[in-house]
Amino acid sequence: MRAWALGFLLLAMGCPPSSNDCEGPCPGGCCLDGVCRAGTEDSACGLIGGACSVCPANQSCHANICVLKPESQGVGGGAGSGGGSGAGGSSGTGGGNATGGGTASGGGVGGGTNNSACGLKGSSCNARPCCSGVCSGGSCACTSAAGNCQNDSQCCSGTCAGGVCANCNAPGALCQTNANCCSGNCQGGICQASKAQGQCTNSTDCAGGLNCESGTCVCKSTSDSCSTSSVCCSGSCYNGYCTCAAPGDTCRTGEDCCAGPCVNGSCGCTSGNTLCGNKCASLDWDNDHCGACSNACGPGFSCNNGKCTCSATMCGNSCVNLMSSQSDCGTCGNSCASTFECHSGTCACPYENRFTCNGRCVSLCTSGDCGSCGKACSAGTYCHCNYDQPWFSSCY
Repeated sequence: MRAWALGFLLLAMGCPPSSNDCEGPCPGGCCLDGVCRAGTEDSACGLIGGACSVCPANQSCHANICVLKPESQGVGGGAGSGGGSGAGGSSGTGGGNATGGGTASGGGVGGGTNNSACGLKGSSCNARPCCSGVCSGGSCACTSAAGNCQNDSQCCSGTCAGGVCANCNAPGALCQTNANCCSGNCQGGICQASKAQGQCTNSTDCAGGLNCESGTCVCKSTSDSCSTSSVCCSGSCYNGYCTCAAPGDTCRTGEDCCAGPCVNGSCGCTSGNTLCGNKCASLDWDNDHCGACSNACGPGFSCNNGKCTCSATMCGNSCVNLMSSQSDCGTCGNSCASTFECHSGTCACPYENRFTCNGRCVSLCTSGDCGSCGKACSAGTYCHCNYDQPWFSSCY
């Protein structure tokens, strides 16, 4: 009888057909084996309106594209060499200038333990203010162009000239022309160290992480082997290989990008898609970017050819399912009472209290409604429920 009751309930509620079958482009996702998916999972990754793909084990789905998994980077400068702690001074994180000691090279100027009045880039900003005036995630950030500085390490550009941070890129940063670099030397799309014309005899002549190849300092291209100290031309170093750049990330050429062209130093999207933030979106089918970036469709609406459309029923300005809407059950404006639920367009009692009794939903298994509506058990007796046929419940 329990099975009969459950079957009756499912029949009454109705099971709507699946809306995930993708006979055409999927609104808000990609298609995999005939089913619309979000396109953001490793097992179903793809652009809006296109086909899904399964990412390989060493890749993950990022911005609807399979890319090599990023490697976390440490915060702060590396340990300097050639400097060390001087007599009577305390050593700064990453190798700062210690009193009586030599100047460390190769490491960023840290400051978690030095005695300067303000924290330098990478040092903790919990105990003292930052020299740059910018505290981000508990660490001092660098100073942007035209900001005041004391030394090169405080500047985002890596160059402090006349007490002001230069508006240029430090060695190792991406560039297109010599004018982009503080050193005035752009080679292979990377700003070179202050070496004449970027010439080198070995990698020690180059900025940290760059390699000396054919007498020129260069970065690692996509899929090249790398280490944590290497500079990848795009993406990051993961599992010993440089990854490609996701949409919106910096690039030199289209070969750096996971998908789409390199436009003005930033990865774009493939034809038919538009870069919205760091995501390539189909403005024809993307529910979050329908017709234009950030134009999201409301509840019940889906993006169809660039317009938010209602696939159910419009009640006023709302798109509702009349079969399940509490406020519009069966017809617009027909609101179910708080104790009732909308099942198949009808306000009915929920399964656990499925019998109506004077406007109430009851189970016929309580001492006040035992076997029938309003039948109360006398003092000293209790309602013994017949779960298969609750109308046969009795007091004793």
